[in-house]
Amino acid sequence: MKKIVIVSSGRSHLLFLASELSKQGHTVQFFSYINHAMAKRYGLPDGTLRSLTWLAAPLLFLVRKIPLPRIIRLCITWSVDVLIDIAASFLLPPCDVLIGHSCVALHASRKAKKKFNAKIICDVGTVHVSDFDKISPHFPMTTRRILKYYDLADKIVVPSEHALKTFREHEISPLKLEKNCYGVDLSMFSPTELSPKAFDVIMVGRWSHAKGADILTEAARRLNLRVLHVGPLSGLDFPREENFVHVEPVPQSELPRFYAKAKICILPSQIEGLSMVLLQAAACGLPIVYSPMTGGNDVKKLTGTTVFMTEIRTLTVDVLCEAIIKNLSHAQNVPLVHKKRDYLGKSRSQISWNAYGSRYSKFIESI
Repeated sequence: MKKIVIVSSGRSHLLFLASELSKQGHTVQFFSYINHAMAKRYGLPDGTLRSLTWLAAPLLFLVRKIPLPRIIRLCITWSVDVLIDIAASFLLPPCDVLIGHSCVALHASRKAKKKFNAKIICDVGTVHVSDFDKISPHFPMTTRRILKYYDLADKIVVPSEHALKTFREHEISPLKLEKNCYGVDLSMFSPTELSPKAFDVIMVGRWSHAKGADILTEAARRLNLRVLHVGPLSGLDFPREENFVHVEPVPQSELPRFYAKAKICILPSQIEGLSMVLLQAAACGLPIVYSPMTGGNDVKKLTGTTVFMTEIRTLTVDVLCEAIIKNLSHAQNVPLVHKKRDYLGKSRSQISWNAYGSRYSKFIESI
């Protein structure tokens, strides 16, 4: 078993990874600005979290509570990442492996490599940063940090095949790359019984151009669909028609009851690594229409699903309409188990956090 340090900013998939690697028998230290109550809520063992809330809290307050220009918010976020990184470097314990979120752990990783000869894993939740910046630009200094971390890392882990492809296109050696699909909390996201007065579609996440909300709006108008959106509004006005309903972000534990209110889930995003929403919706039994940039095909392959997950090859209104019509038809044939929608069956275990952690542990032992 290994001594592992994980450095992340907030509540990302790396929090679940820290919990699962601990269960696998590794000794894990998790550096982040989350507090102990959140760590406990997400299953992190006592003594694992090195909380840096005190360091990041003032800057996080500015970002979350005060309306600021986008460039200022990006600058503050960069500052938080650097502070977390420097603090983790200063407090760094001996380790065999350091896993860092791609924009947070540069200094800590340099120290771990130099002082402890640790293996460095850069964990990337999206496509290559150069491709990401074409859709949603980072703060320039953040991009530079990420590119330096790519170079420093011994391995780069991504969550989907399409993300992996972007790194290959930027001439990063395939020997340096590893793919591991995320998991989902199956105790929270489980088969749902469709509500009697269900919406036709649900979209969860930011309502923005990058997430494809504009083409969903046009498709819904053309097909006269009832649309439920759960998440923040981000740079795109929400339609005023009665058949569009918006709900502000809710705690993750409340999302299943919203999935139960819709026949299918739509993910027409232009940029993702692997969408957590896709995993949640599949676990809740919703047929899904997704773009090639969401990691949907990886989940489809992992679970052996064929009928109830549909990729749209091009992000156009015509193609999306066709896929929605097809999936609304499929929605009438989803297998029911005690009146609850469940097309994954036993294969749902492949998208658990436990399965994700087990695959990651085997990868760590191999390097």
